[in-house]
This record gives sequence, C-alpha cells and structure tokens, in this order.
Amino acid sequence: MPYLSVYFSYGSEHFSVVVSNSGVGPAFVQDVVIHYQDSTYNMDPQTFAYLTIRPDSSVNYGVSSTALNKGYAISDKTAITLVESINQETADLLKEIFQENKAEVEITYSSIYDEVWRTSTINFPEKIE
Repeated sequence: MPYLSVYFSYGSEHFSVVVSNSGVGPAFVQDVVIHYQDSTYNMDPQTFAYLTIRPDSSVNYGVSSTALNKGYAISDKTAITLVESINQETADLLKEIFQENKAEVEITYSSIYDEVWRTSTINFPEKIE
C-alpha cells in the first residue's frame, strides 16, 4: 500500500511543499486540487503558486518545482518537492499562501491494485473506494 504525505518544509529563508511516499509500492496520481479561500483549483501547487503570486508584477518570483499531474507515479520511499522558494521574498509569499492562509493541497492516488486513497496537507490518507 502506498502511503502519501503532503507537508510543508520551512526555515527562515526557505519554504516548500513536499509529497512523500512512505508506503510500499508506487502511488499513481489520479487528481491534484488546491482548496483556497472557498474555491477549488484543479492544478498542481507550482501552477497555483505562480497564478496566486505572479499577478503582482513587483514580486521577485523565484521557485523550483516539479509538476504533479494525473498519471504521475511516485515510487515508494521517495519524496518530491512540488514547489520550493529560491529567494526570501518568494519564501514569505509561499508561507503566507499555504501555511497562514491555509491553502490545502489534496492528492487522490491509487495503488497497483486500483485501491484509491485521498490525502492532503491537513488530512492523513483515507481509502475512498
């Protein structure tokens, strides 16, 4: 059984959103959504961060990222950084959006046996089928 966790990693000049598979076997991503300010966005955290932060052209937006889309397989014992700041200004903005304003990253995934789970930054994995 794959076991995905979505969490934040941060320090004084760093902020990132990470997904890790600490279970057995690969996790096949079925869906990625962001719940933010009473709306749901069907997109990966990197795209969401860009669209949320970037409209202000004065922002020195700097991130490294990995796009997480339907069909992506996350191997067991693997952690993937979905979006990570590469400067202080972006770290502060990502922390504000994801941690302070509580943007929830939710991932639905399946095992090789087609069992389906849902996990998020605020909930542990739960089987949904």
